[in-house]
Amino acid sequence: MRRLPETLSIEVQKGGEGKSRVKMQNGSGWSLVESPSTAFFDDFEDNDDPEAKPTGSYAISTLEVHEGAFHFTYLATFLSYITPHELPVVSCVAELLRDVFRSRVSVPQLILEALKIESGFICLVGLFFLVGIIPLSILIAWSCAGKSTISQCDSQSGSEDTTTASSMVGTTPPPRSNLMAIDESLEDALNCRKRVLAGVLQFILIALLASIATMFVTNEQVASTLEKTPSLVRISLQDAETFIKDSFRQITFHTHSALSNVSESIEYDLIHVDTLLGEPIRRDLAQASGIEEAFEALLNLCALNIEVLRRVHLLQKSVSRAIVVSADASARIEDLQFQLSVLQRQCLSRDRPLCDTLRLRGFEESGFMRALHDLQRDPALLRMMSLGEVEVDSRWQNLSHEVASARANFFGYPLKMMEETEVPREKARKELIRLRDAFQWFRRDFGILARNLVDEVDHLWGRIVPAFDEMQIGGRLLWIFGICCSIVALLVTLLIYSSLSCSCCEAEEKAGITLLGGTTLMSICSLSLSFFCVMVMLLGGHGEVFLCRPLADSPNYTVLQRLLDKPGLLLTTQSQIGVINSILNRASHAKNATVTTSLGDVIENCGQNASTYATFQLETILEASQIANLDNYPTFTEAVERVVASEEDFLTLTASLGQILNIIISESHVNLTKYRMHLSQAIPERDLATFIDQMQRVSLQIRDVATSSRMTTLGSRARRLEVSVMQFLEQLRAELLYHLTALELQKDPWDKQLNISLKLLRSAQEIINEEAREICRNHTESYQIRLKNHFSTAKDILMDILNGNSASCWPLFAIFMANRALFCAHLMDPLNGLWFSTFCCLLLWAICTPICLSLAQIFRRLRKVRKFRHTNSHHAPSDIQIISEQSNWGATTRQDDLDIDRSNW
Repeated sequence: MRRLPETLSIEVQKGGEGKSRVKMQNGSGWSLVESPSTAFFDDFEDNDDPEAKPTGSYAISTLEVHEGAFHFTYLATFLSYITPHELPVVSCVAELLRDVFRSRVSVPQLILEALKIESGFICLVGLFFLVGIIPLSILIAWSCAGKSTISQCDSQSGSEDTTTASSMVGTTPPPRSNLMAIDESLEDALNCRKRVLAGVLQFILIALLASIATMFVTNEQVASTLEKTPSLVRISLQDAETFIKDSFRQITFHTHSALSNVSESIEYDLIHVDTLLGEPIRRDLAQASGIEEAFEALLNLCALNIEVLRRVHLLQKSVSRAIVVSADASARIEDLQFQLSVLQRQCLSRDRPLCDTLRLRGFEESGFMRALHDLQRDPALLRMMSLGEVEVDSRWQNLSHEVASARANFFGYPLKMMEETEVPREKARKELIRLRDAFQWFRRDFGILARNLVDEVDHLWGRIVPAFDEMQIGGRLLWIFGICCSIVALLVTLLIYSSLSCSCCEAEEKAGITLLGGTTLMSICSLSLSFFCVMVMLLGGHGEVFLCRPLADSPNYTVLQRLLDKPGLLLTTQSQIGVINSILNRASHAKNATVTTSLGDVIENCGQNASTYATFQLETILEASQIANLDNYPTFTEAVERVVASEEDFLTLTASLGQILNIIISESHVNLTKYRMHLSQAIPERDLATFIDQMQRVSLQIRDVATSSRMTTLGSRARRLEVSVMQFLEQLRAELLYHLTALELQKDPWDKQLNISLKLLRSAQEIINEEAREICRNHTESYQIRLKNHFSTAKDILMDILNGNSASCWPLFAIFMANRALFCAHLMDPLNGLWFSTFCCLLLWAICTPICLSLAQIFRRLRKVRKFRHTNSHHAPSDIQIISEQSNWGATTRQDDLDIDRSNW
């Protein structure tokens, strides 16, 4: 037989400050395990960082109370056949148990009422009583048959002896050898029958000893289990308290973690609104409108402006120098013209026609000075001297500065938007305090529920202590009855077994007397043993039916639900809410919450390692999902909806840039080709060189020496003018032509870049005006939805965690399994083994009774045969004695089978 572990030798002590101490004995001695009081919840509420892991301090797991290979488990299967699961029977039994629990009927009345509806047990009771009266019936029948045979033999013995003697007179007596042969054959037959019956009886006695040993063992195990049951139940209740505290710790931790995550996520999104809202808007507008390409084109235009402006300044500088040199050269040319006119007047009449052919063009006549002045005073070129700076609305604006400002406004939109939404975002952040307050209320309500459940468990122990006291008294009485019945059965069996020992020494008379005495005691004791067997069978059978079968009716636990849920054994009303809902509502003081889970569902789900929150439907009481419900925070929703991205800054982003570019385009039209052609055609140096060459040819033809000499002198002065001024002026003219050409070449790409920039800018601004509002609205809605979705996401995550494998209720199932193993495997199975072994003893006694009586008869006959042989072997009887013995032999042998020696009584 498997026994409870020694660690179940437990004492429950009550310490100070509401703490319970369990004193467990193991191989190494005694140790104290303290169960923390409800102050645990108060300590936890002050702890901001609770530990989510379970404590693991479950004492039930260290006791190793579990089902094993018990030898009488098959009796539960047998009882299931004679008491099948039938709904009417279950309903009647449930009513009876409820009446017992509410003290309407007593336990004996319960048994009587149960017997009315349980035919299987009635049949077993009848069978046990029938088997119990078999030995007594056989003994009575055997005694009555023996008495009638003796009376009959006594009445017939006289006449038979006379007839036999008369018939034998005058006859020849049988030989002595024949009488001896008859005695030997009869003795051999009786010895053979004795050996067979003794062997059978010995085998039965061995089986009886085994049954009696089983009675001793099962009786001790039942007594031991009943003695240790209160301690283990107390440990189970303390583990239930530990489970409640662990569940409170873990569920609160996960709820706190989920709400902390949602609070941190929302706060992060509110702080980083520039990257989550402003930057996506700017990026989408840039991608849709191409404003960044327009800005790049404007930057390139500003770079070209610098180069064009440098060219214009170089041109104006060269023009100024050319004007200065041209003015000096023009004065000298005029002086040469004056001297030429004087020379022409001094020429003789015959040389006058040749002198009149000399002509020197001045700068005004060639248009060179006018071209320089026009170039210097050209309005477009003068405006290009300040290229990129225009006057708009009486205010000078610089293109580069405006481009930089527009780019800064565009790229700095996220930061500006963050500044504009500071007030609603700060209000939303303050609203998160309500989320923390909601968690504090949740923890407070859950703490009250857990504390009340712990108190319920403590009160439950106080309510069941009287029942355990009665059970202890009943267990001691049962043990006394069991040990008495076992001892009596052992003594009767040993008495019968001692008769076999006497028979081995050929003390048939003593053996017969012992057998008759043992059989008589066995017949009497079988009645009391049958009563004990019926009592134990009723206890074990009803315990199996009412306790073990509901506890083992997985996965639905239908009987258990009918006993406790619909309506419940523990409920005082006829409501259909079930025991779980009743306990939770009573602990939480919630009258409107309805927990629909049944006790069977709780056991099955806990056996599958389900979460405590989902198994007990704590959502209907605690409403953890409502903590992260956005509908409970209207102020937060209102604040979030005020976090709006405005498109006004984008609508006026490039207004000033467009005006500047339009002004630049209108003021930058200049005909550089005209000036280049004028300067190319007006060549003062060439005119002076032509004049000098003409003067040299004319001077050679003039015959007047004085005129020729003066003309040569004038040519020399012109030559010096050409070398000193006109050649430098020619260089300046070439430089002007170069600058004009370079400016003209530089201005063409500048004009193209200017037009491209203006086109890109207009196109980008048009797209921005069309799509900025839509883009800002879409991203604003997305950002607001993101903030709101944090609540729904946290709610889903929290529910997934609480309804998942966190805070598993497996410890409850372990407690349930340990108690089921205690009451069914360690209590009911030995109890069923006790009545079964008692029934086996009764049955073996019933089988043993006729065998013992037959052996007693054989012992008596053997005693007579041996006595007769002993008489014949030591005395030589006379013929008349021999005849008399022979005449009496027949009567003796006829009544040997049923005769009983009166001296043996």
